[in-house]
Amino acid sequence: MSYASLLVYVNADHVSTNLVAVAAAVADKFSARLIGLSALAVLPPFVAEGVVVVDNATEFDIAKMKAKLESAGNKFRSAAGSGREVEWRSAIEFPTKAVIDAPI
Repeated sequence: MSYASLLVYVNADHVSTNLVAVAAAVADKFSARLIGLSALAVLPPFVAEGVVVVDNATEFDIAKMKAKLESAGNKFRSAAGSGREVEWRSAIEFPTKAVIDAPI
């Protein structure tokens, strides 16, 4: 039996090499392409007692988030190892939504 793709969610704050290794082994067992996915959410503005506590993210904040996701992608590729087909996907949105909306 084979599967076309196997999607694994990767935490951008801490890439678990053990999780990626297990996912890679499962992908190998079923002749599947391994897809890594990670997402970071931009927090919406928060107002308490008429005072804005958290404002919208700046372009600098977004750039830092993109850099963190790219770093996670590099760690994912490294942990997956060579010799297998891997793909990295990342998004600036809530992680649960990114997983639900991910095309496979």
